[in-house]
Amino acid sequence: MQSTIVRGMRVKDRKSLIEPNYPKLSISRQCDVLQISQSSYYTSSKEPSLDDVLLMNCIDEIHTNFPGFGVRLINGRLRKRYNIKNGLKRTSSLMEKMKIKIPVKQYVEMHTVIYYKV
Repeated sequence: MQSTIVRGMRVKDRKSLIEPNYPKLSISRQCDVLQISQSSYYTSSKEPSLDDVLLMNCIDEIHTNFPGFGVRLINGRLRKRYNIKNGLKRTSSLMEKMKIKIPVKQYVEMHTVIYYKV
């Protein structure tokens, strides 16, 4: 019964149930009962750095003005307009964090028709 209740809860909510100073159950045992790993209990989510926040604001502004731009064009605009020099991988990962979809080019197959003079 308890395991189905625990499985329905998010890990974040289960982590909040752990009491570190509880004398009868160690943290290890509480993690076992709540079905989370000890490493996920001790690991905290990292807040983005100030540099990342400023860079994400610039990316958001560029994406708002030019929604069709992909990683390369946004990275080029960052270099030209804001004088920010960073790699494509960092720009791409920040865009993924911001849930910005990168446009995918779709190629349409063109058929050529050759007319012969008779």
